[in-house]
Amino acid sequence: MYSQHKSHNDATLSYMEDTFHHFHPFIDVFLLGRTGEQAKTKSKALRTELVMKRTLDKETYVRTWTVSKKQCEM
Repeated sequence: MYSQHKSHNDATLSYMEDTFHHFHPFIDVFLLGRTGEQAKTKSKALRTELVMKRTLDKETYVRTWTVSKKQCEM
């Protein structure tokens, strides 16, 4: 936010430098959130698999429901 000031003096430059030194040790936290294409592809495949499994489980589970339970769910 300090960098958005229209002009700087020694104080604002000092604030920016202090902020940088406090922030820099934690920058790895943000890098962990970045994923490559391979990770995205694996993640998408896993999600698809889990959704299909959930759908199958639900269909199997629904078959064991009583009529009143089906009506209640609908």
